[in-house]
Amino acid sequence: MINPLVLTYKNRIVVFDIIKVTCIIWIVFIWHFCDYLPQNNGFKGYVMTSPVCKSITNNVLGIFCFISGILTNLLFPRGINATRLYYYKQLKQYYIPYALACITLYITPTPIGGQFLTEGQLILSIIGIQELAFAPIATLWYMNMLLIFLFVAPIIVKQLLLLKRIVLSISIYALFLILSNVLDIIDPRFITYMPFFLLGLNIPLDKILLVRIELSKNIVADGLCLFSSSVLSIYLFHRQMYYFFLQYMKLPILIVFLLIISTGILIQKRVIIISNDTCLHNLYRGDKLIN
Repeated sequence: MINPLVLTYKNRIVVFDIIKVTCIIWIVFIWHFCDYLPQNNGFKGYVMTSPVCKSITNNVLGIFCFISGILTNLLFPRGINATRLYYYKQLKQYYIPYALACITLYITPTPIGGQFLTEGQLILSIIGIQELAFAPIATLWYMNMLLIFLFVAPIIVKQLLLLKRIVLSISIYALFLILSNVLDIIDPRFITYMPFFLLGLNIPLDKILLVRIELSKNIVADGLCLFSSSVLSIYLFHRQMYYFFLQYMKLPILIVFLLIISTGILIQKRVIIISNDTCLHNLYRGDKLIN
């Protein structure tokens, strides 16, 4: 009897796609979108004041950090030049869009007409240390935090022994915790969410026996894959997108636009079923897994 622990589709771990999409829908399309609704809007009032919604938001951010840690570990390159290749890929896939988001957010007004970033915050954000210095920024504080987590990750991932990884993780977290208490300039949210990333980083998921089941001609899964692949871009640029569409166009056009980019169809693949005695590292072609 097949009891799948993880469904995969087009070289993706579907459960992670579902979690990432759920997280981004809550943060971008509910939590942050409320900033752009009228002050007297009942839905906005409930979401922004409800302890339940606040708790959901905090947990969603922690879960996303946890998934990022797992995928960083799974996708870390192997070989002599692994660290250099890792940083190159992060520069190309993460830092460049992040830096562009910082610059465009600087020239994007807030919902009440202010600035998301000052000149000093822009410089510190592009350098990548805003979360470790002075007042945290709006929206991009989370991505700045992940940037630091990703920078530190190779120190831990390169250790082969799980015990060494755990000791290093605890040591690194303790260092930031001490700096936070002594200097009192590190964003408290950085200290809150770092354990989630470190926990994900230390889960040996590549050594767990899993079942892989792929379905072909699945439009829902196609849309899920596309949406999940776009999570980084959606989060980095959603403030800019909201401002442009709500300032110069009407809300229905924004909704149609979001539906178009969220439900596109990817190329179909054949059905593949692999037995439950196959290790996860045999399910993927090197580092070709998209996250």
